[in-house]
Amino acid sequence: MEAALGLVDVATLAELKGVTRSWRALAQRVLCSRQCRRDGQPVPTRLDEITDLDVEQLIEAGRPGDAAVAGRMLPGLARLRGYGYVVDVAAVRAADLQCGMRNWRRPSLLHGAAKEALHSCIAGEGEPPLRLTIAAVACAGSGVVCGIPGIPVQQLREDSVTELNLSDGGLHVPAAMLVASLLPVTSVLKNCNLLQNRFDVELAKKLAKIGMEKGIMLSGMTRDQTEANFSRQNLQSADAILIASDLQLMAVVTALYLGSNNIGDEGAVAIAEALKVNAVLTFLRLDDNKIGDDGAKAIAEALKVNAVVTKLWLSSNNIGPEGAMAIAEALKVNAVLTSLDLAGNPFSFGIGDDGAKAIAEALKANAVLTKLYLWNNDLGDAGKTAVRDAVKDRSGFELLLNPCCRK
Repeated sequence: MEAALGLVDVATLAELKGVTRSWRALAQRVLCSRQCRRDGQPVPTRLDEITDLDVEQLIEAGRPGDAAVAGRMLPGLARLRGYGYVVDVAAVRAADLQCGMRNWRRPSLLHGAAKEALHSCIAGEGEPPLRLTIAAVACAGSGVVCGIPGIPVQQLREDSVTELNLSDGGLHVPAAMLVASLLPVTSVLKNCNLLQNRFDVELAKKLAKIGMEKGIMLSGMTRDQTEANFSRQNLQSADAILIASDLQLMAVVTALYLGSNNIGDEGAVAIAEALKVNAVLTFLRLDDNKIGDDGAKAIAEALKVNAVVTKLWLSSNNIGPEGAMAIAEALKVNAVLTSLDLAGNPFSFGIGDDGAKAIAEALKANAVLTKLYLWNNDLGDAGKTAVRDAVKDRSGFELLLNPCCRK
């Protein structure tokens, strides 16, 4: 049992301490062992006896958030050790780490006087590694860091924040890494808007995973929202990943508008994964988003299992024949989609005759679709004829092959 608890995060161990006396003793023993493993030194038996924390061990074990929990749980903590450096915890707590303004071009955690103040608390040769400075701030930082409005480090560590808006905050990867270290500490935070920042897809995936595990909304949406409009907000792939995470927590949203953004294939893949589990969304707009064949294939796979989406807009993207063929295969088994906009982008080649023929073949098996838009797709006579023939006997079917007329 003790070996198994060695794999559990600090926050869970702290909760186990309050279950029963035996659990408290076991959890405390594991906590003490994990938080203070120093060669040649006896392991403390009480948390208030711990003065030194090996953050390198926590980071390399994939638990950087444990440093923030330690900052809250260890009243006698004096030093953080790791990577050849020693951090003075009291000095970090007293340091002014507030950056006066956002810095769009310099992707570091802190700048100017704030960076100098933090480094003055760290003993060792050269500039300390980013992961150590993030752990130091998460563990002992006070006030607000990383610009305006900034990240309320101390409040997050003390679990006193229920809602936080960091959208359009200019947060680069380092600042987002700090947020990722603090979110696991919280239990009352339910909404943390992180859209329109400057971190990458991989970090967005990490944040999304934490959000799902903790039940934290990351895009500014609320669980009781029935319609969400993110059109024309210059959202990127990372933003779509956060939105997709929230979709899996929402039980009443029926319409999501993401048109005219830049989510690309990676963003489309994330939304597609959410569609596989979301059971309420009926209208999805992904038009004009630089989505190519890979994104279309992911959406097609989602359509094979999704039983609620009735209207899907994918126009003005970069979907080619392969993407269209994948969607055609989905149409053969999908029994709910009634309206599909696959109109192309005038600056790309579109689905072409091969894509149109595949969709025409799918329409022979699909009797549910009633609206299909395919203009701007570089269709020749063969492609147009195939689609027209597939729906010619369907009363009321709306087929748009040209932007100016229905035919």
